[in-house]
Amino acid sequence: MNRLRWLKFGAAASLVVPAVVIWTADSKIALLLCMIWVVAAAALWIAVERKEHAERLDQTVQHMQEASIRTLNHHRHDWMNELQVLYGYIRLQKPDKTVQCVERIKDRMMMESRIAKLGEPALVLFLQSFRTASQSLQLDVVLEEEVDWTLLGSDSAPLAEVLRELVDAYRLGIQPGHGDAPRLMLEFAQYEGVVEVAMQLTGELQNVSHLEQNVKAMLADSKFRLVTLAPQMDRMVLQAETC
Repeated sequence: MNRLRWLKFGAAASLVVPAVVIWTADSKIALLLCMIWVVAAAALWIAVERKEHAERLDQTVQHMQEASIRTLNHHRHDWMNELQVLYGYIRLQKPDKTVQCVERIKDRMMMESRIAKLGEPALVLFLQSFRTASQSLQLDVVLEEEVDWTLLGSDSAPLAEVLRELVDAYRLGIQPGHGDAPRLMLEFAQYEGVVEVAMQLTGELQNVSHLEQNVKAMLADSKFRLVTLAPQMDRMVLQAETC
């Protein structure tokens, strides 16, 4: 990447030569050669720009692939734990515990299915991969019914980005401590003409007023409407109108 950047700078700096020649020379041949020089420098700049863009794209794809692999491995580990618990209850011939375990697995599968059906890929990936990326904050996602985030239209992606930033703000604002990690519950709901997100925090914050300022700044230019904001920032309800 540094080599490509130096090539761009070199192409730009080389334009000093034809500029000086154009300024001082009267020969048409010299002027023609200067024009060729300028075109060649521009072509080199464009080629390097395309190369840099391709490398950045490759890096982005690689990071997404690595994140997806970590998420899949994490989910596989969780499901293996659930199956081991279920197998243990079956071997111990505990029908009540077996039924409870099956119900828990069924509810979890239903919840993950509803998350996958939100419709906004960036939001789905963020919610499903958060547990693999954060140890300081546990994220619980609740959808009692299916929610179609794409009904927000052109605001779908920007609002998903705002929601991600809000979750990260809580993650960074958590008071470090021992024991179980604090939990942030995101509850999604959809009403006629409205998508709602309720955020409920269980844990302590380092600086409530600082987090409040950050949250309000994030929401200032977004299409989210702040419905509820608890004084201690442990509960917040947002709504956005569908198209």
